[in-house]
Amino acid sequence: MDYLSSESDAADSPVDDKEENKLFNKLQTVLHTSRNIAGNLREMYEQGKIDKIFPEFNKLKEVPKGKSNILQHTFDFIERLEQVENNKHANINIGKELMQQYHDLFHSLFTTPQGREFIYLIALLHDIGCLGGSVGHEKKGADWV
Repeated sequence: MDYLSSESDAADSPVDDKEENKLFNKLQTVLHTSRNIAGNLREMYEQGKIDKIFPEFNKLKEVPKGKSNILQHTFDFIERLEQVENNKHANINIGKELMQQYHDLFHSLFTTPQGREFIYLIALLHDIGCLGGSVGHEKKGADWV
């Protein structure tokens, strides 16, 4: 299925513009049904689609995080979350038992489209508050959302 070109009603999206509504609906489709969320979100980002929905998102690449930046950290986090969803711990250095605990903890969210949208939107936007510096970014991000 081509998640990035699907069309459907976007009446519940938080954006007003018709193009942005369509893009938000595409984002929802990816979050609800994709088996490659990280890859699809990266593609949407590279095509400038995520920035049209969340204009501040592109600025995350300007915020340093270790040897990289917050944008890369965000995509890495989403990849790890997909591994938790699929109960695959090969690339996560936490051990099989802890991975199983995370999988069991979040399993109910992964079983419904709305749950998947909820947890992956949290992952996508979890550091949006870092744009003004990392101190207090949790509250700034929550206020932004």
